[in-house]
Amino acid sequence: MKDQIKMKLEKSKVRWFFLLLIFLLSGCGPSLEVTIDEEATRLIVDEERSLLTIYTRFENPTAIPSGPLSVQFHINDENLLDQLDQESPFAFMDRKGNLETFDIKPNGSYFISESFAYQVEEPIDELQGMIEVAVLDESETELARMTVNQVTTE
Repeated sequence: MKDQIKMKLEKSKVRWFFLLLIFLLSGCGPSLEVTIDEEATRLIVDEERSLLTIYTRFENPTAIPSGPLSVQFHINDENLLDQLDQESPFAFMDRKGNLETFDIKPNGSYFISESFAYQVEEPIDELQGMIEVAVLDESETELARMTVNQVTTE
């Protein structure tokens, strides 16, 4: 009888050990990483058409797909917010005003651009650092954020 109880106890310990091992190993799998390409991300000022375009490229360097992502723009200047007629932060939206979501394939990239009416009143270099781009997952967890420092003209 004691031997049977001892064996059941040993089996129970082995089961708990394997359950713990499975639990620990399940947390060691690959996780999603989304980055913002600093070289490709920029503000483009089109003086002729009076437009300011935020151009951003996102990358997924992992082997797993991203799932639905969304983008927020944070503008750190009250005058620019007024001129663009926005509140900060604001999201990347489709033409109907719905939140625009996208996926990034494994080891892939995705770019967006958003244009606004903009009257150039100051040197365009002053736009450096005024806008931040953030990418969020479907639970609104921020995965990456970058201050846009490149400004070009068309």
